Amino acid sequence: MRDEATVLTYDQYAEVYDAEVVEFWDRFPKTFLNRFRELLPGTQVLDVGSGSGRDALLLKSLGLEITCVDASKSMVEITKKLGFDTHLADFSEISFADCAFHGI
Repeated sequence: MRDEATVLTYDQYAEVYDAEVVEFWDRFPKTFLNRFRELLPGTQVLDVGSGSGRDALLLKSLGLEITCVDASKSMVEITKKLGFDTHLADFSEISFADCAFHGI
């Protein structure tokens, strides 16, 4: 179920949020991401709730092809500027073909 207040907050503060999470993703354990990559049978990954795309950038650096989905229009604009295939949708609106992704 979509929480409009949350989506509106992310729309309003997308740039602030993006700036605040940089340090977190810079310190995120690379061993976790490396293990995720090792377990994938392919390269297609769906990033649900992708926010400003910081995790998508890290996954892309591992050679993965990332598709981003977020309910915030402002967050979607940020990930599109980063060059990701990005979709504006909430969890209940996601509709991709079965087996389109190797990981989520």
